[in-house]
Amino acid sequence: MKLFEKQFKNLNKLYQGHKFDDAEKLALSLTEKCPKHPYPWKVLGVLQKEKGQFFDALYSMQQSVDLAPKDSQAHFNLGVTLKKLGRLDDAEASYAQAIICLLYTSPSPRDGLLSRMPSSA
Repeated sequence: MKLFEKQFKNLNKLYQGHKFDDAEKLALSLTEKCPKHPYPWKVLGVLQKEKGQFFDALYSMQQSVDLAPKDSQAHFNLGVTLKKLGRLDDAEASYAQAIICLLYTSPSPRDGLLSRMPSSA
């Protein structure tokens, strides 16, 4: 994955710089190149949610959670999307899992890039 680290940083820079169209294109590309990495799925899900593409966002955010089950932001983002889709019980469960992750896990140095990604609230 180190091969793509520069692209992950660029993705974060595009997102932080509000260049959402470019960020979405890069996130899509990265999900194809390295589908087992949670970060591009996480960014893609947030961008899709912001565009009102809730079913696409749900898929992307679920990928992020599946690949990084200890990532509290991923669970929170999934909860936000589930709430938008009217799946309140599932949203509540995702929010609860986000809290559990915050209480019982500590980020490792390799998760540093993930933790800099803003949540989708």
